Parts: sequence; C-alpha cells; structure tokens
Amino acid sequence: PEPVGGVHGVLFPWRLVPRPGMEKQLAGAMALLAAEHVRSQEESDSYVVVDPTCGMGTLLLAAARVWSQMTSGPLPRLVGRDLDEKQVERCCTNFEACGLDVSDIRIGDARQPNELADVTDGSADAVLCDMPCGEIYKASADAASYDALLAMAARVLKLGGRCVLLSTRRTLLAGSTTAGPWRLVAAWSVGRGEGNLRESQLLVLERTRDSEGRGDEVAEALLRNQR
Repeated sequence: PEPVGGVHGVLFPWRLVPRPGMEKQLAGAMALLAAEHVRSQEESDSYVVVDPTCGMGTLLLAAARVWSQMTSGPLPRLVGRDLDEKQVERCCTNFEACGLDVSDIRIGDARQPNELADVTDGSADAVLCDMPCGEIYKASADAASYDALLAMAARVLKLGGRCVLLSTRRTLLAGSTTAGPWRLVAAWSVGRGEGNLRESQLLVLERTRDSEGRGDEVAEALLRNQR
C-alpha cells in the first residue's frame, strides 16, 4: 500500500481516483521532472502548476502527489483548462475524490491570450501538458495551437520554472520552441498505448531570460531524435 499524507508520503493513493486519464506512471514521471528544480530552491509559501489541456486531470493529480513528497510547504495551486466539458467534469470528480480544490479547473481554451489571465506573469513553477496530437485532437494539433500554448507557458513561468511536454508531433514542438526563452533539460522518446507502440516525444524545458533562450538547440535535439 502507498503511504498517505505530507512530506515523505504521497497525499493520496491513485486508487482513490475514479477515472485517471493518461498513464499514471508517465504522468508521475512528468510531474517529477517538473518539480525537481524545487529541491534546489528556498522553500516557498506558494506554488503554481498549470496544465492548459488538462483532460481528466492526471498530470495535475500527479503534481499534487509529487509536491507533497518534495516540499514541506503547501500544495501547489492546480490550474487546469480543457475545451471538453465532459473531460472537465471528470477532472473535477477526480479532484473531489482526492480532496483537492477544483476552483481553478474550468472549461476554456488556453490558446486564447486572456484565458489564463488569472495566472500572473512569471508566477508558475511548472507547466505540464500532454499536447494535442492524433486523430481525435487533429483540429488543435497545428502550428498555431502549439505556438500559442508555448507562448502561454513562457508568460506564466517564473525564471527557472519547468515546462514538461508530451507529443507525437516533433516538428510542431521544434517549430514552437525555436524562438522561445527555453533551455533544453531533456528530450526522450517514450512508448505509449498498447505494447508501447505509439512513440511520443517527452520534452523538458527550463524558462530562461528572454535574451538567453536556446530554442534553436531544443529544435535541433527534437529533429535529431526523429532521424
């Protein structure tokens, strides 16, 4: 059984989540990669984690679990948006089952500049996102959408904050990061779906000062992995 509660234990076991969406182990790995920089910083009295395409909230749930293990401070403010009303309802159900605040989980299009206006510029510690890709989300898996989501991440993240992304669309990721304020932390190929046959790119970025971005190196690494 999983330990429950506070530092050195998880806040809640996954078995409490009625309908987890994406793979829980993968979500946990992404949340850990997003949070690891917090270890080297002074303890904060507030943290913010954003998922602009939250679906059923698995990435945000994973972030809550990771933060409860890595810090003695409060749980992060968990901010989620999704275009699908049913997904948002499921996300709220999952949150409520785990005793988490649902006030920042809403229907909305995070590609729109004002959708996350209540998240102050430079205030977020992490942005986690399973980016739109595949046939189901074909309408949102385009260059304009990826550019808008990365621009949102650059706006809300504090210096040194982490942006952890997952997508099958390497070329779109490369194009959306080229001119951005990003430093490459890691880029890996991961298998998803039955038999791990659906290959996705896991990308970990650090928010730099606008003048210090190395987005071209991020793009080069992504396209090199594709060859």
